[in-house]
Amino acid sequence: FHGRRFTALTGKKYGHISGLDPAGPGFYINDRAVRLDKSDAELVIISHSSSRLLQSDIDKFNVMDVGGFIGIQGSMGHYDFYFQGGEKQPGCEFLTEESKKTMRSNFTWSVIERIFCSHNKVTKYLLANQLLTDENSCQMIAYQCDSYRDFLNGNCSDCGPEGHKCRPIEFEPKYWSKRHKSVDPLKTYPNNLYIKVKAEEPYCVFHYQIVVTTAGQSSG
Repeated sequence: FHGRRFTALTGKKYGHISGLDPAGPGFYINDRAVRLDKSDAELVIISHSSSRLLQSDIDKFNVMDVGGFIGIQGSMGHYDFYFQGGEKQPGCEFLTEESKKTMRSNFTWSVIERIFCSHNKVTKYLLANQLLTDENSCQMIAYQCDSYRDFLNGNCSDCGPEGHKCRPIEFEPKYWSKRHKSVDPLKTYPNNLYIKVKAEEPYCVFHYQIVVTTAGQSSG
């Protein structure tokens, strides 16, 4: 890709590349020469929002899942952020009341919009995050975890002793310029971080974990 070509021509690397839901179709093969990779820049951060098909049973493929195959699921950058597990995004259901109204007036455009809805949502998340400037407002923080299932099960709520396991989503250059130098992401690769969002702006949600401890029965 361009970063690799730039290095070949100049002997230098880009400082930072942001991959916003990199394309999946045609790029699934595990070949760094033909797709974005962490070696293309000093810091490569990927945001995933539409890669559901890779986790689906192709024999059970359903038209309702069609909006989740535009992106790629695998880890590609120094840090990979997965909104809703990198799958279909809230508000992008194929048949909503809004999409039904649009279908009546322009069926073709409505179908196309639904297909690309999850793919396009990632830019909306990042832009909306720039408006969350109040220190008391909701902040888009992602949690490092082995899988989305573990994240949903509450197994990854610990940010670590220095907070390295919890990170703000992309487009925070001041944070990343300092933070990236303080820890070597290659030593902990893959660095997959998960975050939940909601359908409406500003999309951010607070993450809560409630732990219930019950006393055991006494023996006697």
